[in-house]
Amino acid sequence: FDVASFPCGRLRAPLSRKSGPASHPKTGSYAVDVQSFEGVALPSLGGLDSSDARHLYVLDEVGRMELHSERFRERVAELVAGGTRLIGAVTAPIYG
Repeated sequence: FDVASFPCGRLRAPLSRKSGPASHPKTGSYAVDVQSFEGVALPSLGGLDSSDARHLYVLDEVGRMELHSERFRERVAELVAGGTRLIGAVTAPIYG
């Protein structure tokens, strides 16, 4: 799995791989590269004027892999708390 910015995927990096380092957190059989994910996701979630109704963040998925990043969780929570317009898919937990 990869993470990519929008539009045009100008930033792209690995999110997870089946054969990743043992030091990376795991989701199922995938090793999640949190640092690589944050390198694309966090810059993509900044810089817009959230008071401007024309701006909208699109999060293709907020799932278990993405939630290994505490900084990502915090940034999404800040955007929601600030009333920023978001559209996306949130994966329901499978373990309760």
